[in-house]
This record gives sequence, structure tokens and C-alpha cells, in this order.
Amino acid sequence: MIEEKVVELGTTEQVEDYYAECWTNRIEAGHNNESLAIHQGLYTNGDENFENAKLNLNNLLAKEFELDKEPGKLILDAGCGVGGSAIYLANMYPELRVIGVNISKPQVESARIFAEKRLNQASVEFYHKDYTHLQMPGEMVDSVYAVESICHTPQKQAFYREAHSILKARGKLVLIDYFMINPPLADSDLEMLHNFQSGWQIADCHENYLEELAIAGFENVQLTDLSKDVQKGIARSHNKAIEKLSLKNVNYSGLMMGHLKACIALRHLVSRKIISYCVLTASKA
Repeated sequence: MIEEKVVELGTTEQVEDYYAECWTNRIEAGHNNESLAIHQGLYTNGDENFENAKLNLNNLLAKEFELDKEPGKLILDAGCGVGGSAIYLANMYPELRVIGVNISKPQVESARIFAEKRLNQASVEFYHKDYTHLQMPGEMVDSVYAVESICHTPQKQAFYREAHSILKARGKLVLIDYFMINPPLADSDLEMLHNFQSGWQIADCHENYLEELAIAGFENVQLTDLSKDVQKGIARSHNKAIEKLSLKNVNYSGLMMGHLKACIALRHLVSRKIISYCVLTASKA
């Protein structure tokens, strides 16, 4: 068992409030019911199915960790949402063990309920913990992944330090997230960036990832752009957001209004190549 403790940071409450208002209740009500995903989907090989695209991203994680060859690994999911990726991977690879951590206590509780209902074996554990203060034994896990979660913290260096500490020698880190590629200069682009980051409670888009990873001790850093594979999903969210905002006599909360504006802004930022959706891999020596 792992000690369950969250060290509160300045942005923790805002991120928790955002997910509670804009995601957790919707997932529990059946949104993304098959994948339980709170992340983009990869529309690869001509796949048009929304839920399949979400699962394709999970399959990318399995490929990065070579689970077909080494299925018996212990992996940490940093910012696990309601457990969608962890549960999927554990069902696909019965020998796999996954630890999921999340600062949102309601999401951890939902993840445990979903795991009880959907897992074929007790190989996944979910904890209410902050991924920048894991307080876990050193060299404990084979791999660490984080999907659209590290963008929320301004303490990215602290996360990299923690990930490096708990990874075994030659362990692998995989991040799938939004990365700043070309910082915006035009006022219109800066406004869109503000709408995106404030609406989704994003601290920053990994502007200093190379330096931060090097300081933490990671090597073999590679960044691969997946933007073309998520364009359909981004366009879908963009169009739905415009549709919802055009409805009359609908009063959205401030958080939901910000969320919808962020969905619109993201398409602009990706099309302008200001932000790219990428997979980052790095290894511990």
C-alpha cells in the first residue's frame, strides 16, 4: 500500500473545480462511456469512430512501453482522471500492474468504482495524491505516463524529479500533452492562448521541457508531433462549443463558459502551429 496524501499547491483547487464542473459529472452520466477518456483521440488508419480514437491513444501507450513483449510491468499513471487508460491497459494486459494518482478526490473515487465494475482482476490501484509530491519508494516502477495532466501544474520540474526518483534504471517516461512550438506574437493569437490556458486551467504548455528534463536526470528525450491525428477530435470539440454557445436562454457557469472558449481557441492555436499535440518520451539512465 502507498500512503495517500495530497500536498496542496496554489493551483490545485482551481484544477479540481474545473474537472468537477466540466468533466467528472459528465463521465459519470455516460459521456465517453466506453473509454472513460478525458483526453484527445487519435484518428489513425482512417478510423472515424470517436470512442475508438480515444482507445487508440491508450494503444499508443502500450506500444511505447512494449507491453506485448513485457506485459508484467508496474506503471504509474500521473493524473489518471477517472481511470480510463489504466483500466483499459490492465484489461488488455492481465499481467500489468498500474498505480493511478490524481489530486481530484471525486475522480479517484469514480476511478475505483469503474475499476470494480470493469476490471477482470485487481491489478490497478488509485490514490488521491499529487504527482509533484508522490512520497513513493525510489526505483519502484518500470514506467511513468501522463496524458494531458502535467500541463496543469506550474511545478513541472517537481514532477520530473519525482518521476525520475520512482523509476527503475532504464525506466521510461511518456507524456502526451500540449506543447508550445511557436510562441504567439499577434494580439489575436495571444488572446486565444489566454482563452485556452485559462479555460482548461493550464499553467503552461511545456515551454522549458528540455531543460527541466535534463535537470531531473532524464536522457534520450524525443518529441513526436501527433497533431494531424487529433485534428478531427479538436474540430469536433470546436464545432460543438460554437453550437452550445449559440444557444439562447442557456446560462453556463463561468467554468463551463471558459471550457467552451478553450475548445474554440485550441483549434486556432493548433492550426496556426502555435501549439502542437505531442508524445514525449525520455529515459532514466
